[in-house]
Amino acid sequence: LSPQERKILDLIAEGKTNRQIAEELFLAEKTVKNYVSNLLSKLEMSRRSEAAAYAARLQADRAKKYPPEEWSKAIS
Repeated sequence: LSPQERKILDLIAEGKTNRQIAEELFLAEKTVKNYVSNLLSKLEMSRRSEAAAYAARLQADRAKKYPPEEWSKAIS
């Protein structure tokens, strides 16, 4: 996934709508819909809820791999 698709996937996992994502990222709602469609295709998923669950698992895995005290190391 592209960095923008990953960002949108994280926002989907937070339960945000396309409109909310568009407002937050200063994009047109149609652009967000296109990103969502592309990321679902890349992940071989057909439902937004599947992508949200997948993103939540990824976030949980990241949290296990990098506890808060190591976050600065993980992003540098």
